[in-house]
Amino acid sequence: MKTYLLCLLFGMLLTTACNQQNKSAGNETPAVSHAEKETYKDVKFDNANDLVCGMPLSEGIGDTAHYRGKVYGFCSKGCKEKFAADPTHYLSSQ
Repeated sequence: MKTYLLCLLFGMLLTTACNQQNKSAGNETPAVSHAEKETYKDVKFDNANDLVCGMPLSEGIGDTAHYRGKVYGFCSKGCKEKFAADPTHYLSSQ
């Protein structure tokens, strides 16, 4: 029984330590939460709708891209990646 409790306690401590390390490491880009989308509130974008899927940026911004001196907003990282692969295609249809 003592062994079981010690293993359980060790597992809980290890999980807590890993979570703290991930928060402080900052090496990976976390998924964008609703609260983080608010950080784009004061940014002036050169588009009103996502250039890839057409979603209005007023619904939320998940990522941004800088291209030829302009800042474009996207609803998600996936849309940004599609734009980055061929920006002239998406800008020509704007």
